[in-house]
Amino acid sequence: MKLLVKQDVGDIHKDHLKILDNVITFLQHNISDLEFLPFNLSEEQDDYKQAFQRQTGIIFTPANYRHYRLRLLSVVDALLYIHTSSNDSDAYELSYNLSSIHPKPVFFAVWRGAPIKSPLLKELDQDYPVTYCQFSHPRELLEGFKHFLRQHGEQVIMINAEKELVP
Repeated sequence: MKLLVKQDVGDIHKDHLKILDNVITFLQHNISDLEFLPFNLSEEQDDYKQAFQRQTGIIFTPANYRHYRLRLLSVVDALLYIHTSSNDSDAYELSYNLSSIHPKPVFFAVWRGAPIKSPLLKELDQDYPVTYCQFSHPRELLEGFKHFLRQHGEQVIMINAEKELVP
């Protein structure tokens, strides 16, 4: 399963990047067949603008960054949001995805040190394919993430099979 990883960018604390890296590493070691996009997330620990240019070969501008991230939505099966700060930059890609005709399922990992404050990001699971899971340590995400995969994995397999059948 291909997952678009959404994390806070810009002025992000190094401890939050360590949380992000720990979550990705833990999931990779405990669940097979996961592919996280973008690649080399740990590179973004320095300057995300320079990391973006290094990883993509695209000159960083806000528009280029937005277009690249939105193009990634078309090639992934689901979204993994790792919420580690009160920054609500999560809302842009999430809104774009959820407003589409066939939104991709979203696993929202919410670090207990940064509860969601924005009403725009709360209770989305009532209307959309969103699963929330709070955590202090990545191991707390494992059962919830496995349930998410069971719930949405077959849907992803069916959609991919339909794409392959289209001439």
